[in-house]
Amino acid sequence: MSGIDFTRRYGVLLHPTALKTPWGIGDIGKSSRKLVDWLHESGATVWQLLPTGVTDKWGCPYSSYSAFGGNPMLICLEDLVADGLLSESQLITSWDDYTKVNFQKSWDKKRKVLKDSFENFKNDPTSEKVFSDFLSREGYWVHDLANFLVLTEMHGDDWTKWPVEIRDREVDEMDKFETNHSDDISFQIYLQFLFEKQWNQMKSYAHSKDVKLFGDIPIFIAHHSMDVWRHPELFKLKEDGDMEVETGAPPDSFSESGQKWATPNYNWETMRSLDYQWWVDRVRYLSEKFDLLRLDHFIGFVHVWESPKIDPDARNGAWSPTPGREMFKVFEEKIGKLPFIAEDLGAVDAEVLKLRDDFQFPGMKILQFAFGGDDANDHLPENTPENFVVYTGTHDNNTVLGWYEERQQAKAEDELDRMYEILSKYSNKTAIHDKFLETAMKTKAFLCVFPIQDIFGLGGEARFNYPGTTDASNWSWTMDLKMLSPKRAGELTTMAKETGRL
Repeated sequence: MSGIDFTRRYGVLLHPTALKTPWGIGDIGKSSRKLVDWLHESGATVWQLLPTGVTDKWGCPYSSYSAFGGNPMLICLEDLVADGLLSESQLITSWDDYTKVNFQKSWDKKRKVLKDSFENFKNDPTSEKVFSDFLSREGYWVHDLANFLVLTEMHGDDWTKWPVEIRDREVDEMDKFETNHSDDISFQIYLQFLFEKQWNQMKSYAHSKDVKLFGDIPIFIAHHSMDVWRHPELFKLKEDGDMEVETGAPPDSFSESGQKWATPNYNWETMRSLDYQWWVDRVRYLSEKFDLLRLDHFIGFVHVWESPKIDPDARNGAWSPTPGREMFKVFEEKIGKLPFIAEDLGAVDAEVLKLRDDFQFPGMKILQFAFGGDDANDHLPENTPENFVVYTGTHDNNTVLGWYEERQQAKAEDELDRMYEILSKYSNKTAIHDKFLETAMKTKAFLCVFPIQDIFGLGGEARFNYPGTTDASNWSWTMDLKMLSPKRAGELTTMAKETGRL
């Protein structure tokens, strides 16, 4: 059953990396508190984030080194000064100004400062107990993640090509590795300790301002991840650890060859024999971090399109069933009511919709999708029921203004005419982005979520991601905190009051 509070409200979608700071990347400390303050002033009571796990130099939140843990790039250095783990003189002050996040450059600089704080931490007589308490709580994953990250630095981003003894986690070799690299491993654990501490502080601060945190569970995880390396029996792998199959999507009108996502499918027989414990641990862990959780690619909890790894594309793939219903029941038994929102977009079928509705998970509507087709379009404002979340767009879409300008350039006059016809029923605002916001707010949906780019009417230059590409601009957009003005907060508060969301 759903653990969702269906009180009418609205929120903002913004990944914390995009909060501009002096350190080249956003954080979960000072910059996040500024955002939370502004959300509170704006009448917003939900902050949606993308996955917050450890990422590589490209910064993709959906390609994490583990299903557990947090991204140390998001640690706030200024808060470490306040905690006595850094001196003011140890902070780097000569950071370059930036318009896009350069994840590798930011991490190289930030890591040096965090190393200094680690040395200070080791010399603090009070540190041993708090560190020990953290290990007792999170030991079921944090040691493995620390080992994996150190090994990745040593041997590269493909664990199947590591020395065989390490690849296969042979006890003697792992003991030798842990002895020889104990300080590097401890540093990685320390980073996770800091992340958890700052995350808990940020969550408490958000709650004090009546802001709920809305997280994201990607259904699949990267092949090069701690979980696949440490628990290969839970995935469809060959003896050498390489993938037997890749998950993806079948051929359709958008891609005649289908999609391959370079992520392994789960070995559901083994998962079932272990009572889905890995998944239970994952959901419990994230449920402690967030108040709401989006289930990415909800279709995959019914069936998954998998293709042979050796194939160049997904044409020869097939649907493979997933025991989502059985697993959700286990979650309810072991965890309780589930704070899930189903990302039910795409080619959903009756079985997918039945699974969603049987567990009373809210679904999603995207206002940008409302203007094609006829009056039966599921994304039309009037076709949006109460138990749904309506978005102007998501992180995978263009901004509203960018979308509008694209349609103008393409001379999509029928779609634009229909857009004006529909929006005029709900809004007399002048600006396109405000028309979208007010229309979404007036729907029956219990929750509206707006990318912050749409709140400020930004164009396509502020788009956060281009799906299916590895463009360096993906995930790198940044927002100057000076944009968070009292004037805009007041306008949003008025809109929320008038639509019963405050």
